[in-house]
Amino acid sequence: EKKEIKGFEFSSRSRYSALIVIPSGKIYDIDIGDSELIDSEIENLLEKIEFGDDHNIHLEKLSEFFLEPLEKYFDQYSEVFLSLDSKLNYIPINLLRDNSDNSFYHKDYDFRIISSPRELISLNNEIASKNQSKVLNSVVLANPDFNSFNFQDSINKENSNLYSKDFKRSGANCQSKWGSLPKTKEEGLQIKNLLSAKLYSEGEASEKNLKSLNFSPAILHIATHGFYCLSDNIFDNPLLSSGIVLSGANNQNQNISEDGYFTALEFTKLDLSNTELVVLSSCESALGEDEIGEGIMGLRRSLSVAGAKSSILSLWKVDDDATAKFMELFYEKLKRGESRKKALEQTQEEFRNGLVKSKLPGIDWSEEYYWGAFQLSGDWRAFQFNQ
Repeated sequence: EKKEIKGFEFSSRSRYSALIVIPSGKIYDIDIGDSELIDSEIENLLEKIEFGDDHNIHLEKLSEFFLEPLEKYFDQYSEVFLSLDSKLNYIPINLLRDNSDNSFYHKDYDFRIISSPRELISLNNEIASKNQSKVLNSVVLANPDFNSFNFQDSINKENSNLYSKDFKRSGANCQSKWGSLPKTKEEGLQIKNLLSAKLYSEGEASEKNLKSLNFSPAILHIATHGFYCLSDNIFDNPLLSSGIVLSGANNQNQNISEDGYFTALEFTKLDLSNTELVVLSSCESALGEDEIGEGIMGLRRSLSVAGAKSSILSLWKVDDDATAKFMELFYEKLKRGESRKKALEQTQEEFRNGLVKSKLPGIDWSEEYYWGAFQLSGDWRAFQFNQ
């Protein structure tokens, strides 16, 4: 349906547009297309990836709708900063291909995702100093004790062919009972050793310990369940609809101020002003409430507000076993001097090319479901680790 007002034709359906700013200061306003159509493709893509269905047609259409109209404007530039709005935040950028030759766009263009254009100001000031950030301390929270899972059952499932289906780092929307994630224990120990980090595990992986950090860790890594509630306006604040699950979440009789649910709103109250990287190794940690013109109100926005210079979050439900191995390989690359961006891309490529294999029969970690969910936002550069 279209309306005409004083000679101008308007559509009643909303559309996406891109504001492209090039180094000369010139601005282009480009119509991308019908937002309902594009949002539908994004939703179908995420659903089909998660359930193992053929999703290639949706990746092709998103490349066609989202990047092909813009490519000629940044074709001569090696660095492209993307500040996305609404459900465009859910596009797995590193999975998009050029439909003309089937090559990955991220190999041709250095895409860098930022929460907002304002983030470029602080990043530019840091880049001007030409100093790599030095990692002095790191904190890992992993394998929380949710107080509701039979340990023997976890052993039986770990050794079954159903392991990858049963152990996802999420529940059904906002379930009230949370099962154990066996591989987060290994993940926590591996990263602790790699980073010489302070590890909080089992009962110590708690809200209390996260809130009481008396310093801003250079790296904060949390491996646990994530949640995103489709609120339907049941929350006054959209930052209450997403978060992570910590120890004691299954104990309904505990102090309500520390209920084991650490929401996006609570993350905004942490001091992460000296934190270079936050990794939420959980399901759907990149999801949140869609605020038109404000982007996604969720964990990524909260971490930026808290002062974190970059974050790695997930776009869909992730597998416990594959994610633990993914994070181990990512930090190995980061430790040897790769940038945050390259460490992530190289780890994804190793999974995609079948170089990293599951020990369980019938599980193929080269499928995009196992490695494509994680997306970097913010500072992309390398760390300088203390020896």
